[in-house]
Amino acid sequence: MVNVLLLGATGYIGKELCHSLVRGGDHRVYGLARTAEKAKDLAKEEVIPVIGSASDTQELLNSIEKYRIDVIVDLMGAELNTTRPLISEIKRIGAARLEAASKSDLRIPKLDVLDVMIVRPASVYGRSHPIWGIFFGPIHAASQGSSSVELAADPESRPGLVHVDDVASGFHAAIEKLPLISGTGVYPVIDLVSSQESMKDILNFVARTMGFSGKVELVGAGDDLFAKAMSTSMNNHSARAKQILGWDPRKTSFVQGMDIYEKGFVAATVCGGGS
Repeated sequence: MVNVLLLGATGYIGKELCHSLVRGGDHRVYGLARTAEKAKDLAKEEVIPVIGSASDTQELLNSIEKYRIDVIVDLMGAELNTTRPLISEIKRIGAARLEAASKSDLRIPKLDVLDVMIVRPASVYGRSHPIWGIFFGPIHAASQGSSSVELAADPESRPGLVHVDDVASGFHAAIEKLPLISGTGVYPVIDLVSSQESMKDILNFVARTMGFSGKVELVGAGDDLFAKAMSTSMNNHSARAKQILGWDPRKTSFVQGMDIYEKGFVAATVCGGGS
């Protein structure tokens, strides 16, 4: 059984990937947890908790060796100060394992690189919709009695979208296919996107389902870097994910399911239901 360690296991995408891997039954799933409380949450989901921090490289490396981790999935975000030293040390561990295997009459390729795959989800929605709170929150507040609401979004933008469940299935497929494509020359960068929809349509549908009958004004992102990122019209597709990983997204429209998705946001965020 493959031992998989998730960094960011208690986060938005990490939780769903843990569920997917545990349900699949082919992996022994470990999750990094910063606190005993987070570790308990992981244990409830049949994920083996590893208490520690990604910034404590040596402690994490000790856990990787202790549990004989085969695959590490980094879902923490682009924290280069944390990731770079960790990657260097993981590479060293991998080289040591190859050296040990080469002494046991196994034919081992002499490689100076890690087996790596980069998976890039589009703007993720579903469940608590954390990145959409900058838009959904003000609309919900306006629905309590305002006549209009201004949102820091580009009315002409068409963001790429993907549901968090499909992100989890994409990462799951990447974990399974990694040993099959490593060293084959396949470009190891995979985009996960299941639809591209109008920002104006998305936010107008949210307003409608929240019962807001006033005016929704999309005034542009201004200098807000996060709002600019949310308003990016993406020029990517998931053809390689489907061809190489066999990825099959099941939820292919944000707007069409808005009556369900809006309720998920309200329950998780406004009513304090968690992610």
